[in-house]
Amino acid sequence: MRVISDTSAAAVAYAFNCEDYTVSAVLDIGSLGGGFCVFKGNKKGVHIVASTTEKLPAGDDFDSKLMHTLSQASYTEYTLS
Repeated sequence: MRVISDTSAAAVAYAFNCEDYTVSAVLDIGSLGGGFCVFKGNKKGVHIVASTTEKLPAGDDFDSKLMHTLSQASYTEYTLS
């Protein structure tokens, strides 16, 4: 048995739903801080390649900035008006 972070647990849960082999990243943003995890695998097995050990910045200011950045990127990428 191994104790893992909630971000790594989210990565494992995601991978177990993948039929095909994937290399992906999970960004966990919560009100008390977030984490980042890179993993590879599928439902047959998962390998955590890297993960944060310190909490990332979070909170309302961070959430607002992230949503603004994502919406701007979407407008640019898909030429939305």
